[in-house]
Amino acid sequence: MTSRRFTAGGVAVELDNGLEAFIEQALASAETAAIRALRAHANAVAAEAERDWYGPKGVQRRTGLSGQMAVRESIDLTKGEITFSVGSTDTRRANGKPVPVFVRRPGRTSTVLKVVTTREYFAAPVAMRGPWLPGPPKTPQLFVPNPAASDGKLLISELLRKPMRKRVKAIVQDMAAELRRG
Repeated sequence: MTSRRFTAGGVAVELDNGLEAFIEQALASAETAAIRALRAHANAVAAEAERDWYGPKGVQRRTGLSGQMAVRESIDLTKGEITFSVGSTDTRRANGKPVPVFVRRPGRTSTVLKVVTTREYFAAPVAMRGPWLPGPPKTPQLFVPNPAASDGKLLISELLRKPMRKRVKAIVQDMAAELRRG
């Protein structure tokens, strides 16, 4: 009968074949469950981010490209690693970085243009006056507080990174509890 010895610092544990096979099978099952759980959670985060990107706590839709999300699963056979990443499918770049990295919610001091009457335009402070819309008739505009003003935070962090970290932490805790019970 053979056995395997595991050491860590001053602690050593010897397992016989039956217990070693049981431990290896439990680890293989946990890995499979972990991968399935990570994949499911990554897909859920992508779906929620895609829904919320242009929602009430997101940004105004312009091209619609930055809010399209996907999950990328990478398998590195040499390292024996599987990684999941959730992100925008938008391939546009600005300053060498993907455009979605720069997308922010409107900040506290965000303003929008509002079409007003000539009387309202000239009654407003000069700093609040916007451009006139061209064409007959020319229409004045004022800068007014944005009703969608928010915290100005980056959407990548708020809708992708933070939710994914939170879910991964929950998965790890669930797996640890399952292994303790197992």
